[in-house]
Amino acid sequence: MAVFSQDLQTIISVEGENPPEVFVRDGLPRPDRHLLLGLVQTVSVAVEERDPESVVFMESCSIRMERAGLLKDLFASLLIVRAEDGSVGALAIEDPAEARRRARKVVRWFTGTIRLDVP
Repeated sequence: MAVFSQDLQTIISVEGENPPEVFVRDGLPRPDRHLLLGLVQTVSVAVEERDPESVVFMESCSIRMERAGLLKDLFASLLIVRAEDGSVGALAIEDPAEARRRARKVVRWFTGTIRLDVP
């Protein structure tokens, strides 16, 4: 999958009932809520459709990232990533129904962070 062969700018980790965690590459500003919502909506559709171009279903999802010179391993049931060129992808647990549930949950969470009544 091409997105994982590039440097990743943003990683959203979704695990359990905890709020999603957002990680960005050192030196980059934190993305705004609208961009994050767009990322999770895109991945939610890809998970729903089991798109082989952007979603990899696996038994255990993990990504290793470097932050401040230290390596950190991220483990989650759904990892949403955005690469340097703007492409988006995800690692999801093997069970597509559970992955779909997690993707929908993260869309609801990010939608709740945006005031939709303000033009």
